[in-house]
Amino acid sequence: MEIFIERHFETNKTKIFAREERGGIDVFYSYSDGKLIEQEIIRPNSEIVNIKPLLELPDNMVHSVISAFTNEGHKLNIRTENENHLKGKLEATETHLSDMREF
Repeated sequence: MEIFIERHFETNKTKIFAREERGGIDVFYSYSDGKLIEQEIIRPNSEIVNIKPLLELPDNMVHSVISAFTNEGHKLNIRTENENHLKGKLEATETHLSDMREF
């Protein structure tokens, strides 16, 4: 899943889109009236489609909301690919240093 953030300066709002690829089809998620909505876009798409955002926020709230999501993700032990890569490198370095001490 990918998240896209689109700022609309004329309205002072930011739209957050969630997209997932399913075998040549892009699925965009939005939320309306208590229901999760999936919009399927087949690639390549020649017609213009009005994709609804998952979330629309005032510009002054975006940083706080994204920070809160990040904090909740860490509480649930959700890590980004980059964090997992760094953790793996750190573990490999620690193992290497331990081996070098034994020599």
